[in-house]
Amino acid sequence: MGHSVGGTLALWLGVQDDPPQAIASFYPSLYLSNTETTAHKPYPGFSAMPDFQDTKENHDALMNLPSGEQISAFPMAHGTWVAAAQPNGDFEAIDPCVHFAEKGKLWPPTIFVQGDKDDLPGSNLEYVEKAITDLKNAGASNIKLQKVEGASHMFDMQPNAAIGQEGGRAEAVKAALDFLRQNV
Repeated sequence: MGHSVGGTLALWLGVQDDPPQAIASFYPSLYLSNTETTAHKPYPGFSAMPDFQDTKENHDALMNLPSGEQISAFPMAHGTWVAAAQPNGDFEAIDPCVHFAEKGKLWPPTIFVQGDKDDLPGSNLEYVEKAITDLKNAGASNIKLQKVEGASHMFDMQPNAAIGQEGGRAEAVKAALDFLRQNV
């Protein structure tokens, strides 16, 4: 189970020779090898954040930040986060989607949990629906989508995402956990 890029990492487990019995992937970044996707485009939502300058002073300041504080998301603001993660440009090396066809029927049961309002680079309902179609076309049989109406990225990490609130957001998490319980 993983969230955001962790959701992408969870999908990578499905590529391995000894995959997990089931995968829950929450709002993953998908199709990173396709440079036409939003993962490779600037994201205006982060454009107001100052760019990080890699100086000794800034590095020392980073080491002393309170836990959880974020200083910059400039790779997303500028559309370069995938290139920052894979500087040599071999984006297939970080894209589990390129392996869907070869794994086919061996792909483990997988549930995608995705908000229909997620617009973060690389993560949206359209990409998840494509991944589900690609997996099913490759022969994977137990692939599910838990769509969360009105939810954006990281919807389940918000303090008011308790069961019975926020239009079923916590229920989406419960559905993913139930899926894992049924398949493990």
